[in-house]
Amino acid sequence: MRLVKRLSQINLVGQIWARTPPSLVAGTAAALRFGTAVARRPIRLRRYDLSAPDGRPPGRLIVADHGLRVAELLQDEWDGIASSGRHVARLLWPGVPGALDRLAPHADLVVARFHARLGRRRFDDRYIRVPEAVDSRAAVPADGSIPPQARRGQGGNLRVLRKANLRWELSHRPEDFARFYHDMYVPFTRARFGEFADVRSFQYVRTGFLRGGLMWILDGDIPVAGAIYSIEDGALVSWVGGTAGGDINLLKRGVAPAMDVFSFQLARELGVDEYDMAMSRPVLNDGVLAYKKRWGAAVRGGQLTYCNFYLRWDRFNRHVARILARTPLLIHDGDKLSGLVVRDEPFAHDQLDRLAVEFAMPGIRRLYVMLPDLDEPRRPQLTDPRVRELDLRLLPGVSSQRFTRMMSTLDESPTASEPPRPAAPHAAPRGEPLSM
Repeated sequence: MRLVKRLSQINLVGQIWARTPPSLVAGTAAALRFGTAVARRPIRLRRYDLSAPDGRPPGRLIVADHGLRVAELLQDEWDGIASSGRHVARLLWPGVPGALDRLAPHADLVVARFHARLGRRRFDDRYIRVPEAVDSRAAVPADGSIPPQARRGQGGNLRVLRKANLRWELSHRPEDFARFYHDMYVPFTRARFGEFADVRSFQYVRTGFLRGGLMWILDGDIPVAGAIYSIEDGALVSWVGGTAGGDINLLKRGVAPAMDVFSFQLARELGVDEYDMAMSRPVLNDGVLAYKKRWGAAVRGGQLTYCNFYLRWDRFNRHVARILARTPLLIHDGDKLSGLVVRDEPFAHDQLDRLAVEFAMPGIRRLYVMLPDLDEPRRPQLTDPRVRELDLRLLPGVSSQRFTRMMSTLDESPTASEPPRPAAPHAAPRGEPLSM
C-alpha cells in the first residue's frame, strides 16, 4: 500500500508526459483534436440581432461554434447582442459549410469557429481566416536588459516597478506549484477575464512546471505573484501567471512589469534569445496584445492553434463596418499574419500615419485599411519613420470574397488595383433553407 501511495504521489504518467519532446506532444495532440473534430461532435448554429442606432431594421449575425468562443472574439459587441440569440440548428461538421451557404445571403455577417485542417478543405475564398489566438515573442538583449522599445513604451510601468522593490526566485517544489495553481492562478484568471476566463487544468499547467519551473515574485520574503515557464524552441515560454489571492490590483503595484522584466532576466540567465509572451486574442486593439507590443514583441504567423474563425459577409454594409471597426483583426495572409482595420465613417487621409502607428505591429505582413468612401485600392506613402516601411493598403468597402481575392493578387507596385477576374462559380446549395 505504501508503494501504491508513493507512486500516486510521483504521478509517473504526468512526469513522462511532461518530459516528452514538445514536437511529439504537439503531433499527438493534433491527431486527438482532429479525431474529436471528425467524431461527429455537433456544432451549434445561432442567430443574433445587430442593433441599428439610426432606427432602421436590425442586422443579422450567424454564429457556428461548439461553444461560445466567438463571443470572446467579438466581446466588444457581445453585451449588446447576447440576449437576442436564437437557436437555428445543431449540425455535424460536414453539414456546416452547406448550411452557412444557405444562411449567408440572409445575414449581414457569418462567423464560424472550425477546425483549421478541415476548414482548409471546406471553406473557400468567400471566408476570411482569422487565427483563434496569436503568439508574441520579443528578442532578449544580449546585455540582459529589456528591449529598447520597452524603455520607451513601458516607462511608467518601469518606474512603478523600481518603487515596488520586488525580486524573483525560482522554485521546483511540487507543493509550491500546488499553492501557486490554487491560490494564485485560478482566482486571478477568473477575476481578470470574468466570463471569458479560460482556466487551464491542473495537469496541463503542471506540464509546464515540470518542463521548466515556477518563478516567484517576492515582496520581501512574501510571494505576491508567480509565473510558470519552460524552455522550448530556443525561447523562454510563459505559460500562465497569477497573483496572491487573485488580486488584480497587484498588477498596478509593479507586479505586471515585474513578470516581464524578470522573465527577460531569467531568459538571459538560461541562455535563450527570445521571450515568448504567450497567446492573445487576434484583435489589434486588444489590451493584452497592445501591452506586449510595447515590450517590442512581434506576432508570429502560421497555424499555432487547432481552430480558426471564418468570417464572411456577402455585402459590405453599415452592420459589417461597425463590427469590424470595433474589432480590428489579425488575419491569415499566406504563411504570415496581416492586419485588417475598417473605418465606418469618413476618414481624414492625413491621419494615416497615426492610424498606422496605432495598429502596426512587428511580424505582420501588411496592414489593410478598408474605407467605405474609397473608390479603388491605393498604396499610400507613409512619412512617420516608425512605420515608413509598412506595407499599408487602402481598400474600398467590399465583400469578404472580393477582399480575399485582393489579398491574393496585390503586387508590390506603388499603387495597386484589383485586376479583372470573373467570379468563380459555386454549386447551388442543396437542401431546404434553414429557418431564420
